[in-house]
Amino acid sequence: MPLIIAGNHIGNPQDIPLRTLEVVKKADLLIFEEDRPARLVLKTAKIHRDYLKLNENRADEALEEARNCLINDQEVVYLSDQGMPGNADPGYQLIQLANSLNVAIHIIPGPSSISAAIAASPVRIDQYNYVGFLKRSTEERRAQLASIARSKTTSILMDTPYRFQALMEDCCKVLGSSRTKILAAIEIGNSTQKYFYGSPDEVRSKVADIKKHNFVLIIYP
Repeated sequence: MPLIIAGNHIGNPQDIPLRTLEVVKKADLLIFEEDRPARLVLKTAKIHRDYLKLNENRADEALEEARNCLINDQEVVYLSDQGMPGNADPGYQLIQLANSLNVAIHIIPGPSSISAAIAASPVRIDQYNYVGFLKRSTEERRAQLASIARSKTTSILMDTPYRFQALMEDCCKVLGSSRTKILAAIEIGNSTQKYFYGSPDEVRSKVADIKKHNFVLIIYP
């Protein structure tokens, strides 16, 4: 039996792939990152069952149990908190495990906040640099933004919701020039989703009241 890496929703549970709901119901072992997203998926699947957590604080038990299941030809399913695993989440450890055991890996594609943000871009994007999460400290974050500003390729980055306003302030200070354009994609897929395009100063003024929402930021060259 394979290790299944399954796509999750990116904010709206109605977007969970049907195949994901099917494997969640029948997997021998189900692994999530955190409790709240796990409970939401199980509620959407209309089931109640046990699961293990795999995150930076809890990994050993899930990995050991996954090893036992895979060795015994049982099905293991992993979902990250939102979207497709692989973007700054611990799912890679399960991939490493499956590779070490020579176990097949199956992917159930699902929503991606990155591709969704690109779909809202008013500027054609033929290629991009995925920057991911920036450094936590202001100094390091601004240094990264300065490097992005010198790039001739569109850059796409993400961060935790509570650092959104700090990131927007840094964009204004570092990117500054009215020639630089950015797109802030907020709460993609939800009824509250919003997309703001313009200079860093223009976008910041529009999102001043947005505090803790999921987002993707596109910075154009």
